[in-house]
Amino acid sequence: MSEIYIYDKNADDLDNMGLVGALMPTDCIHEEEANGMSEITLEHPYDEWGKWAAFENERILSVPVPVRTCPEIEGGQIVTSVEKWTVKATASKKERGVFTKQTNGRRKKTLKPGTVVTVVNKPADSDRYKIKAARVTGWIASAALEYDETEIIADDPGSIEAVQSPWSVKDQYFRIYSVTRSLDGVTVQARHIMYDMLGNVTTYSNAGSVPAQDALDGVIEGAYVDASEFEVYTDSADERTGV
Repeated sequence: MSEIYIYDKNADDLDNMGLVGALMPTDCIHEEEANGMSEITLEHPYDEWGKWAAFENERILSVPVPVRTCPEIEGGQIVTSVEKWTVKATASKKERGVFTKQTNGRRKKTLKPGTVVTVVNKPADSDRYKIKAARVTGWIASAALEYDETEIIADDPGSIEAVQSPWSVKDQYFRIYSVTRSLDGVTVQARHIMYDMLGNVTTYSNAGSVPAQDALDGVIEGAYVDASEFEVYTDSADERTGV
């Protein structure tokens, strides 16, 4: 079983061994439904190092699980021109950090010099590029990368998957919502961190008709509980929606 780590509920750096180092679960099951729930159920014994005591509601688990890569979407269109870049040998550790957001965000990984990545978004007003790598997707300092080549992809699933494998194992983050202790150990249940939006409400409203992407951005920006950690995209940019 790959290594699983636990972090404090407000951790902004997930590129370390967490609160107690690698956990020692006897079982860890990931359940997922299309367009539905994504949850982890983890069994952990009462170990001699006391790692079991770190399990508390709202703390974050980092768990490697299979994920399906979605095509990158920009401006309502599937991105069909991507670039291969390499992490510079001269890039500092700070520059090599991969984050959850274009600005600020949680640190997810620190890439090694020489790592080849796929750049899928290069905002003109940002010093970070959005990249996909073997174990992580996120934003990295543009200064950490040097250009290799551009690859043009046909706008169909087969071509896109030839560039970015449709299935891979990546570290995903889950927030604990249930901890149950028994005679043998601890049972932990955690929802994907996207469920931090669960129960959130938004002040956004629009009396007219706006593009679907504008409506999505408005919902996130108007969220009562800060939702800036999340990015939303749609390939229905020309669709109109009214509220």
